[in-house]
Amino acid sequence: MTSDTSLPGVSSSGRRIRGCFLARPFQMPLSLRRTGFSSPIYADKADYCVIENGKVIGRIYEEWYTPPDLRWFWSVTAFHIDPPLEITANGRVPTLEEAKARFKSSWDRVRAASHQKEQQRL
Repeated sequence: MTSDTSLPGVSSSGRRIRGCFLARPFQMPLSLRRTGFSSPIYADKADYCVIENGKVIGRIYEEWYTPPDLRWFWSVTAFHIDPPLEITANGRVPTLEEAKARFKSSWDRVRAASHQKEQQRL
């Protein structure tokens, strides 16, 4: 994802400016930041917050004591996700790259559903 501040009618927060239609929500690139939640003995354990626009929207971390095909856990934590939407909000995968890809796929679906709900209220 890339940010695009040149869209007409879009404020820097991604909100609709009066009289303009917002075609898609404003999005910033996702980034990972170490959580620091672990005790010093686990300082080398991979444990990340997923950040968008300066806000924590989820978490990805490695479980050392699980089978290799379930090693990485990812979770979208920023929104309550309505069960009828059938959007997977968390899961376990074998690699960090796959965890990031699954997280991004789910996050994109959450954002689209949230945007659609917002448009219905307008």
